[in-house]
Amino acid sequence: MEQLPPGAHSDPIVVPAPADEQERGAWRAVASFRKLDGEEVQWELHAWGKTEDAARQAAIAGIDQERGTQVQTMGFDTQAVRKYIAAASHMHDLRQSLSAIDAAASADNADARRHLLVQAVSIYGRTWGSNVRDDLANYVQFSPDDSELTESIRILRNRFAVHSENTMTVTVPLFDLERLSGGSVELLKIHSMTFEQPLPRDFVERVREMLDSLIGRLTEALVVLKRPIFEEATDAMLVTLFQHPELIQMRAVSADAWSPDDRRPPFPSSRFRDVHILPGGEGATSATVT
Repeated sequence: MEQLPPGAHSDPIVVPAPADEQERGAWRAVASFRKLDGEEVQWELHAWGKTEDAARQAAIAGIDQERGTQVQTMGFDTQAVRKYIAAASHMHDLRQSLSAIDAAASADNADARRHLLVQAVSIYGRTWGSNVRDDLANYVQFSPDDSELTESIRILRNRFAVHSENTMTVTVPLFDLERLSGGSVELLKIHSMTFEQPLPRDFVERVREMLDSLIGRLTEALVVLKRPIFEEATDAMLVTLFQHPELIQMRAVSADAWSPDDRRPPFPSSRFRDVHILPGGEGATSATVT
């Protein structure tokens, strides 16, 4: 039996109904289908009619009723959708950056707090300079304070979070010396010590407040960006989507297939990618709904 995608159905096969089914109709149609919710079960539906065409139409009508009346599918491709997707993708980074700051505030370990704050700086750095989407500042209005703080974060990210150029991290040589009985001095051991200062609390709080504000402004901007999508969606476009939905589905593959050189293409070429997991291990994927 052909494996159907979610929401799809086979062409009804119409044959004369057996003698014990003639009271239902002279013709019987049989078709396979999968429900719109993506469940793996493939169902089979039987319908009857006085004519071949009536049986076929009865089967299709029965499938429409059985497979459900609502579906969530990946959308069609237009310039309005592309602009919306590019803007919406920034929400994930803003929320992840804010989440790292909140996690740092509740962390008991000082090292964990420091690592989480550096992660927050790195994640916020995704919102500019991308090769596959416009900067966040193209979708929300930045205040002068936002721009100044973002520039400080950009410098911090480049000199501290992803490189070691900032004075927050300093390495010095340490020599263990011993004076001998004759008055000479012997070099016993050579060490080094690296000092890493934490981000100032006031700076972190300013970043947190800015992230919270940017999330609110981006939420408002996305409402505006959705309007032209509603306006351009024709009945024909929606019927096509409903009849052939593209459901989000995760496919686990071995981590051996992962590559750090992978680059996400812009929408619509970017679709849900494989989830790479270790053999016998667990995989986790985070998601942000806007």
